[in-house]
Amino acid sequence: LFPFWLYILTFEPHIVIKDIEMVHFN
Repeated sequence: LFPFWLYILTFEPHIVIKDIEMVHFN
């Protein structure tokens, strides 16, 4: 199976950055 997190890191890094910022600042 192709890991979902790998897909995000590869194709949607801005989403991961947004999630990290939301967790960090909330």
